[in-house]
Amino acid sequence: MKRYLLCRALGGFNDQLNQINFCRKYAEKWDRHLIIDTRVTGLNRNFFSVFEQVKEAEIPISDASDFPDDFYNSMEVYPNCLKGAFFNFEHEVLRILIEGRTINLPVVTVDGVTESLRISAKTDGTLFPIDNLPDFEEELVVHQSFGGGPEGVDALSFFRLRKDLADHIIGRLCALPQNLVSVHVRSTDMRGDFETFFKTLDQHIADEVLLICSDNRSVVESAKESFTSNKVMSVSDVPDIKGRALHYRKDYIGSDASMRDLFLDLLALASAPQLCMPIVHYKSEKPMLSGFSILADVLRTLPELQMQLLSAADQNLLEQFSSHGPLAVPRSTEIMDKLALKDARYEKLLRYRKYACR
Repeated sequence: MKRYLLCRALGGFNDQLNQINFCRKYAEKWDRHLIIDTRVTGLNRNFFSVFEQVKEAEIPISDASDFPDDFYNSMEVYPNCLKGAFFNFEHEVLRILIEGRTINLPVVTVDGVTESLRISAKTDGTLFPIDNLPDFEEELVVHQSFGGGPEGVDALSFFRLRKDLADHIIGRLCALPQNLVSVHVRSTDMRGDFETFFKTLDQHIADEVLLICSDNRSVVESAKESFTSNKVMSVSDVPDIKGRALHYRKDYIGSDASMRDLFLDLLALASAPQLCMPIVHYKSEKPMLSGFSILADVLRTLPELQMQLLSAADQNLLEQFSSHGPLAVPRSTEIMDKLALKDARYEKLLRYRKYACR
């Protein structure tokens, strides 16, 4: 009997990648066919409309769109309350997101029955280590969750971007100056004191060009006012969405332009000589770093992976990028290290770099 794991990855792009990587490891452990669904948030489209697989995994990997709608309702499923209710469940999730309400996930209620949608969750809400996760007897297991970390690059390592997207990104990246300091500032659902961060950063830069990537247009405008002695650039066109997280704004993330901007920002941050990011907060005063910042910071230590992601591009563009991009430009953490010395909170928040240097 063929068995499946449906990974409904939620949240922003880094969250989605971390959930996909978690599900890949689980599927490999229990010999399940992995089905990826990124249609609800984040990418907001079929995964394989953006990516193509270039490295084999231990298990088959498919897109949710590869199967007809009645496929999921034809099997025994865990959580059991989803059996025969897949259409209603999908519709309810989309309706909640469109209306801008908070999703009560990773818990689902169908016909009065509430169950966890995280196969990694114990009954008390804590998480199983990956090696201790149970298997299930059902043909289909559904994992639907958000949650980030530094392992998003492991998911990316199996894929590359499709040619039209890769061509567009390389063309834009090759037009950037090489003396860049890239800065990622998340300032919608996560917020921080980026004005103070800009003042501190200004003390440690010379004549470099600043590349500001943000989910908030006002951050880019503020940077242009703050760094009067430096050229300030931006590569994406972020709308004014009044502080709402981009990955939940379906009127924005549904466009091809938003998808191009997402990957352009990511690879511009990752391929720059230096990357800096401020501390942010999410619904509390607990300090943290944006998952997108972490993804870019880890990816910048892997220039070969950056080239793989863009390897479907026109050969002439690839050759141009190989002499201009991450394989040619030296990487440094000098400025970020100086910022970290001035704020002790960074020491704990940057521990993921030990993972990145594996």
